[in-house]
Amino acid sequence: MLTPIDIENKIFKTGIGYDRKDVDAFLIELQESYEKIYKQNLEFREKIQKLSIALKNYKTIEKSLQKALVLAQKAAEETKETARVSAEAIETQAQAKAKDILADAKSDLEEIKLKTQALLSQYNVYKAQYRQILQTQLELLENDSFEIMLEQERGGGVFEEEELAEEE
Repeated sequence: MLTPIDIENKIFKTGIGYDRKDVDAFLIELQESYEKIYKQNLEFREKIQKLSIALKNYKTIEKSLQKALVLAQKAAEETKETARVSAEAIETQAQAKAKDILADAKSDLEEIKLKTQALLSQYNVYKAQYRQILQTQLELLENDSFEIMLEQERGGGVFEEEELAEEE
């Protein structure tokens, strides 16, 4: 690629042909235009280089963000899975504990029923025994021999002494 200096220093052969002043004026104009374009081209290259570096940085940041996002999603999924597994374990334990409590309650209920039946049976036995004792006592009270014994006792014994003691 030609530089503006190359155009400025270009020397043409002299002889019959173009007017030197016209050629020199054109070359100066061409050199100035080319110099502007050349400088712009250098500036654009510098900008492109800077933008390329910035683009690389942004791509690196983008990759890092994508990796971080993937890791965050993975961590969130793992956390959800861990929580789900933990919840299932807790639920299973709670159900097992509930079954144990229910089994214990049923066992306690059966034990209470048996004790209640035993107490009712014992109550009925005591009731029958008391009824028997009361009936025996009633029979004794209604028996004529008991009345005789009382009259004998009144006739000469303990009751006369009490009557005497009251009279005095």
